[in-house]
Amino acid sequence: ANGVVFLPYLDGDYTPNNDPDARGCFIGMGTRTTKNDMLRAVMEGVGFSILASILLIRKLGGKLDEIILTGGVAKSRLWLQIIADISGCGISLPEETEGAPFGSAILAGLGTGVFASYDEAISRMVRISRDVVTPDLANGELYRELFAVYQGLYPRLADTYGNLARIRRKYG
Repeated sequence: ANGVVFLPYLDGDYTPNNDPDARGCFIGMGTRTTKNDMLRAVMEGVGFSILASILLIRKLGGKLDEIILTGGVAKSRLWLQIIADISGCGISLPEETEGAPFGSAILAGLGTGVFASYDEAISRMVRISRDVVTPDLANGELYRELFAVYQGLYPRLADTYGNLARIRRKYG
């Protein structure tokens, strides 16, 4: 993103910072920053947020080497590649990428007796294509450096987020 970093805290950051006052921001913009730089920074910021969650899961003893994505991000090959490159994980996709509506349909099937159990519903309805996107390790060094910048931004901005939230509450 040509040196632009985006913090995707549009409605707070709950993992790993647990800060409802955090808000999104762009860092590193200049007069030559383009819309494409900003769009890519948003995609990378979401990827960095996913990596922060993966690292927390691993720190707590979980194993995570594959990411399964649904929704809008699952429709963008570029975004999937960015997330794979940042996380170092393969990206897998369900055949049905509309996660929330599809999940609601499965729950409706459970509620109406079409499926006897959650496990039956999943085994009959969910199909996953594995390793649809694999990480490009050549991008790893760049993303490791950018992730270090990304991780350093929240601690530096935490007081600012709190101050802005107090002002919003007072005058909003």
